Amino acid sequence: MVFGPAVCAVSNAKGIFDVLDSVRQCLRALRNGKHGVTALEYGLLASLIAIAIVAGVYAYGTNLSAQYTNFAGKV
Repeated sequence: MVFGPAVCAVSNAKGIFDVLDSVRQCLRALRNGKHGVTALEYGLLASLIAIAIVAGVYAYGTNLSAQYTNFAGKV
C-alpha cells in the first residue's frame, strides 16, 4: 500500500467515522510502508562506509607521516 494522498483522503469524509477510518488507513499504511526502512538501511550503510574511510585514512596518514619523517632523516 502506498502512503500518500490516495490513502489519506480525509477531505471527502462524511462523518466522524469516515475520518477515523481514514486516519486508521493512514496509520496502517505508514506502519506497513517500506520506504522509511530502506532509507534507514542506506543511511546506516553510508555511515559505516564513512567510518571505515575515516579509520583507513587515519591509519594510513599516521604511517605516511612516519615514512616521510624517516625519509627526511635519511636525506
